[in-house]
Amino acid sequence: QAAEFLKAHPVNSVVKGVVKNVHPSVAFVELGENLEGIVKKQDMSWLKNGLSEDVLKPGEEKEFMVLGLEGKKVKLGLKQLTQNPWTIIPEKYKPGQQVELVVKEVRPFGTFLGLPEGVDGLLPISEIPKNITLEPGQTVSVRVLEVNPKEEKITLSMMQEHKKSQAQEQNHQKEFIKVNDTSSGFKLGDILKSKLK
Repeated sequence: QAAEFLKAHPVNSVVKGVVKNVHPSVAFVELGENLEGIVKKQDMSWLKNGLSEDVLKPGEEKEFMVLGLEGKKVKLGLKQLTQNPWTIIPEKYKPGQQVELVVKEVRPFGTFLGLPEGVDGLLPISEIPKNITLEPGQTVSVRVLEVNPKEEKITLSMMQEHKKSQAQEQNHQKEFIKVNDTSSGFKLGDILKSKLK
């Protein structure tokens, strides 16, 4: 039956089906009487660590792309109906670039930030300043460290911004000391006062 379906709907054709049930790694779709389609997690979304339950809901009718046969079932894909964001991400995001992104998920090893293209970037724990706590839903300014389309990874950092402001403070302190050394009658207190005005 699946083979007959495939004759009528060859690979890469788009078909409609009703989602029957959704499991973490796979979903089953009703394509017609006694014919079931199967959608594997990697074919649901371009997002690697997204939840299957967020993508597909039982009872909803959706369009799928026919990918082939999986035993007696028709293998279907959902993400194949949209452009692979990894074809545009390397063009849009370059190392060193500052971007504002929303925190999606906080994990022990780092924080996932959502990109508007529908994928997640990773802000590793080593790239988050110690005194900063991130919460889901928060918007943060980060710098792109690395874009790896082969592995579908984008790595982000908050460190540079933080270091910069510390370096600026140190420069101010050096200025105070320099001026104070010229012993031209200025005292450090006066200089600090003039800075505060």
